[in-house]
Amino acid sequence: MTTERPNWTKELQRFLSDTVMDDPSWPEDGSDDELSDKLEAAVNELLCEHYGHEIIDDQCGRPEHRYCVWCNRRESDLGSTR
Repeated sequence: MTTERPNWTKELQRFLSDTVMDDPSWPEDGSDDELSDKLEAAVNELLCEHYGHEIIDDQCGRPEHRYCVWCNRRESDLGSTR
């Protein structure tokens, strides 16, 4: 069971996922992409740990492709979901 996420968590995730693409102050060589990806993954993991995963089917509908819309991890990789 998932808990409804507060709006601030959705805004934080949107900020983290859009920062590299939208912020002209980031280096153009992509050198900070790996760091920002790690930060995004860590935040998503913490939020899913607290609020639970929201598992859905992908476009092909195969059970092995089910994933969390928040952390983008496959259900099979999560062990158990809340």
